[in-house]
Amino acid sequence: MRRNYVRDSIVLGAGIRPNEDVRLYAEADWAFYDDGGAKPWEFQFGIEYAPGQPTDAWGAPFFAINSRLREDVDFSGNFTLQTGWLWRSTNGSALRFGLQYFNGMLDLGQFYDEHEEQVGLGLWYDY
Repeated sequence: MRRNYVRDSIVLGAGIRPNEDVRLYAEADWAFYDDGGAKPWEFQFGIEYAPGQPTDAWGAPFFAINSRLREDVDFSGNFTLQTGWLWRSTNGSALRFGLQYFNGMLDLGQFYDEHEEQVGLGLWYDY
């Protein structure tokens, strides 16, 4: 039977850049309406490292870690890591190639309480 997992929420988040290449961020999410096993609170935080200036033809490394903790799974949530190589243009857009690792409870609504581990290669374009 399909679960009707619903979260209508308000999010408060903030990010800071201690320098041009590093960003730290955090957010709190409170659902004013939830159903299907969802609960009100979620927290997400992480750190990213990526060159802020344009790169040369060789590019440069990037790295990111993110964690999302959810009340509906007793705040166990999930963990994501991305790392790889980045090429940034003069207009700020970036092409990234790398590895992504995910471990934790799924973000897919009706499967919110199932654990999964994923490893994959990715190609991302940030505009």
